[in-house]
Amino acid sequence: MSQNIAQPDAARSSDALFETMHLDNFRPAELCLALLLGLASSRWRQPWRGSAKLLDAVRSLRYRLAHDPILADLAACWERPGACYSLLARAQLSFWAYVLGIPDATLCALVEQPQYAPLRRALGLPSPCHPQRLAEFHQVIGTDLRRRLYAHCKDLLRAEWLLERLNETALAWAVAGQTFDPLALDMGQQHGFSAFLTFVFWQGVFADLEGALCEPLADNGYSLRELVVSYLRRFDTLAATPEALGGELRNGYWTPGSEVVVAPVSQTLRNFLQKLDPTRVLVLHGRCARRALRSRLQVKGRRTRLIGAVDATLLELCGHFEGQEKLFDHVTHQAISGYKLYVLLEVESRYPLAFVLHTPGATTATGAPKGDAEYLLELVEQTKREFGLDHLGYVLFDKGFWSQAHFGQLDAAGEVLVTPGKNFTSVRAAVTHLPHAAWRRVLPNERVADTAITLGQRTFRLVAWKKLGWRVVRQADGRPRRDAQGKVVYRVAPVVFTYLTNLSADECDADQIVALYSRRWSVEDFFEQTNNQYDLGRFPATDLALVKVHIGLTLIGYLLLQQFQHCVAEWMEQAEYAHMELRRFSRDFLCAPLDWLRWCRTRPAGQRTPRLRSRHVGFVAGLLDFEAAPR
Repeated sequence: MSQNIAQPDAARSSDALFETMHLDNFRPAELCLALLLGLASSRWRQPWRGSAKLLDAVRSLRYRLAHDPILADLAACWERPGACYSLLARAQLSFWAYVLGIPDATLCALVEQPQYAPLRRALGLPSPCHPQRLAEFHQVIGTDLRRRLYAHCKDLLRAEWLLERLNETALAWAVAGQTFDPLALDMGQQHGFSAFLTFVFWQGVFADLEGALCEPLADNGYSLRELVVSYLRRFDTLAATPEALGGELRNGYWTPGSEVVVAPVSQTLRNFLQKLDPTRVLVLHGRCARRALRSRLQVKGRRTRLIGAVDATLLELCGHFEGQEKLFDHVTHQAISGYKLYVLLEVESRYPLAFVLHTPGATTATGAPKGDAEYLLELVEQTKREFGLDHLGYVLFDKGFWSQAHFGQLDAAGEVLVTPGKNFTSVRAAVTHLPHAAWRRVLPNERVADTAITLGQRTFRLVAWKKLGWRVVRQADGRPRRDAQGKVVYRVAPVVFTYLTNLSADECDADQIVALYSRRWSVEDFFEQTNNQYDLGRFPATDLALVKVHIGLTLIGYLLLQQFQHCVAEWMEQAEYAHMELRRFSRDFLCAPLDWLRWCRTRPAGQRTPRLRSRHVGFVAGLLDFEAAPR
């Protein structure tokens, strides 16, 4: 059914778990997640009910609709005489197919199979319902009455399972308590990637992406779940571009799991990305990051300090893209054409918390061009606003973001800053005049020293780290000296690295400052993985809005995969998964059959590999067998 995308009410909080639950034009994926959360929450809210399943919700809706006045309105539009049970069954099938996001024909074929007899009894079907009869039902009642039927069924379920009481705490409990674990084992009977997709579903990504659509999807096309699954396959394949992924799926080089048999081609993915609003995708990224760090922000009732590393990467382009500009690459010492992306990464969990894409011609409030220091301040403020923090904690950045004015603003805001010292004359002089007794030995060939320095009108703590390294031997004119083979000559000599910080000596020793800044390298690893392994810089189109959507979805997928990696290490009691390189984790776990993984842990005798299911069937079967895990 074609519909307008429901927009959240401005009066409601932007942090609401379900933004359209109170609207008649609700989001079906949002209702599906809310219903499963309601079923999971009913066990500890009402212990006398026992385990609640989706079949209970189906049966309860049938009992309520049988005596509801809306059934009389449907019967008035139904010209041909027939039993009331036939009309009730068609109304139920139409509603559940819409909520689950599957075609009507698939649901009709599913209830006819013998193993799904409980679903047929819960729906109260006296006889099989053919898809042609369901299409006639939709045509006769019309779009308005059909939308009214869906909204009324939604209100009945919301009142029965108290869906309005659900909040972020209920969602966090469901994820932490592995509520979705039985659902994962039923949905994905062949590949571990299905378990990851189920994890994504329980994070509310499907429901939120449905709200990010600027226009509805086609009725006769792929469902939202299939499109998101196909896009996330980039984390489970070696295809470099959407075109290569489409060709790989069409030619059968990659064996699909139970979720998708016929995946969308590249043009379908482009059309899907063009329908997403970049602003709402950015809001979704912040929501996923907030949910991922929910348990880390509070430790024994006290707010903890986050360690954020800020850096920028250049996304080189080949062709004419909207909003591209000329940038200088300090690594290759060449001018390139592309985009500049700024990211704030939490180094302990490796979660990207905030990102900003540089806009050509962007200026500050005073009209000056916007530089790296301004984006550093913007990322910190954006993260604090998103997580509701007064102080972010530790902020690590390289000397390219240095600015005394912005350094002072962050210091006044209570942030702890650590950055390399620039090659100022005052910095070199301070290191040169350090007495020999000030250097403290930490390793056989390493020394650290601690002093204070005044830059401008502010006093900073200067930490110097001296170690043996290789330095280029230069001639009198400054050129490097070369040997007979033309190679540059190096010599072993002391190398000094300097760091500026506002941490006092009582809070952190000099060697701890060096170790703290060394953790900033995780943001470099993040850029290497997203660029080389997850195609961050390979854009499917030249539109700037689509480029922002692609970056946002890539960072969301990376964040969820990192969070899923930590959960898998706990579930399977394999500590090496938590610290494994992400690409290797994807290769070992996401591509491995779930049965093989369970066999490695329990080694049962006579275990068989289950057969592949057609698309949608595994998803619905898992929902029917869903049962809340004990708390």
